[in-house]
Amino acid sequence: RATALNGDALSSVGDDQATTERAMGWGVDFAQAMRQAHEAGTLPCGADAWQKHWLPLLGFDITAINFYSIPFNLRDFVATFGRFRAEAFAAQPAVADGAKLRILGTIPDRPVPDKRHRLALFCSHPTAHGHGLPHILWWLTCLDRRKFEPILVLRQLPENIVLIERLLQRYPQLTDFAPIIIVNDANLAQLAAYDFDLLYNFDDICRGRSERPGYTRLAKRQVTAFYTPATTGATAMDSFITSTALDPITTDAFTEKVVLTDGLPFCFHYESYFGVKPYWAQRDRDIPPDAVIYTMGSSMLTKVRPEFIDALLAILQQVPNSICVAMPSSRPKDRLHLTEVILRKCAATGVAPERIRFYPITSRGLLHGLLNVSDIFLDFFPFSGTNNLMDPLATATPCVTLCPNPGYSRNRIGGTILRQLGLGELVTETIDDYVKLAVTLGQDAARRQALKARMGRAVLEDGPLCDGPAFVARMEDAFATMLATEEKAARYG
Repeated sequence: RATALNGDALSSVGDDQATTERAMGWGVDFAQAMRQAHEAGTLPCGADAWQKHWLPLLGFDITAINFYSIPFNLRDFVATFGRFRAEAFAAQPAVADGAKLRILGTIPDRPVPDKRHRLALFCSHPTAHGHGLPHILWWLTCLDRRKFEPILVLRQLPENIVLIERLLQRYPQLTDFAPIIIVNDANLAQLAAYDFDLLYNFDDICRGRSERPGYTRLAKRQVTAFYTPATTGATAMDSFITSTALDPITTDAFTEKVVLTDGLPFCFHYESYFGVKPYWAQRDRDIPPDAVIYTMGSSMLTKVRPEFIDALLAILQQVPNSICVAMPSSRPKDRLHLTEVILRKCAATGVAPERIRFYPITSRGLLHGLLNVSDIFLDFFPFSGTNNLMDPLATATPCVTLCPNPGYSRNRIGGTILRQLGLGELVTETIDDYVKLAVTLGQDAARRQALKARMGRAVLEDGPLCDGPAFVARMEDAFATMLATEEKAARYG
């Protein structure tokens, strides 16, 4: 059955990098073979099966997010399935409901000639600020109006209708800064009538059916950035903004044209992201006072790979008085394949499995509470942390991260964040050095205490990761460079 195959079926937490790479290759070969069978008229169940089953499966269910946890170039993979996704969207257009766009404020007619660039700030989740998702208030208050005419475009989805209305109620003066267009997928194409020079999409384009804006021409130029931690494969996405710190090698790594910023292409809104009050927490009574507690992030069920488990067990072997606190957002019994891999590896290395304790996370307040009683945070690899890493930085829990060189943004984001905060000594480039540093920190309480003094919420709030005006200035420069290059190419051919 077609529905038995999806991206999750192609990779498992127990697969090493070589196995996952073979699965990716098999997925591409299988998809291309199905297309060839369709074009040759030999597809089982006839042409209807292609439209109803195979095309939606290949277009929407096999996405890059299943393969972020490997340190390989994903360009050819996402390009292949991006083409399938474009075909699937074309074959399944959004049902037109005849509704006009909801416009708040007034969108003026454009003068001729217009010295300003009309900029669409496109967002589906304006109240979410994880992964460095910029706050719209920064854009509306800091953008240089001599260069850009901003229009805020909020994409309405069933799950965010209430959130958008709450945002508008909380900030009733938004239209004093820019007009607002509220759009849904049924009337999405109507945006093209507003003659946008540039549409800046700060959604994460990696989840199949939610990606229609990345496959629909809405502006002369469409661009995204790190909120998608790899190239998108979206056929209407023209440019991808990154930096050399995140992506030292961009050749043949992107389906989009690469635009480099002088600094990071993301920023955290401090009040929104760190407005959580930590729960009070204490060590379990059976944990000795001198025990060293390692911990990891709450997205472990999507980021844990065999290589990380091997490194964790090597650390526990060399620090005998240590345990590891695992904080999954889902209960271990719901992920039997993960616990089975850990139990098998514990048996092979002689590490008692009870030294790895699971505490399911139900809120970020609880997450911060558990981090407060932990000694060292182990960042995942090869898909390192943004949210996962910012939380221990806020609680002043010393972190260890792996930042391979060369590598891609999803492998290097953790190291890039720490270096921005002047904590480069916590960044390693090999797994052996990662283990060595984690062991050294586990054996040196004084060094951990010294590191804690250089971390915490105040450091984040005053640091470059939360400097919204500087972020907007960087992105303005990237936009201007991109648009000037395009205009020059159009003028001289």
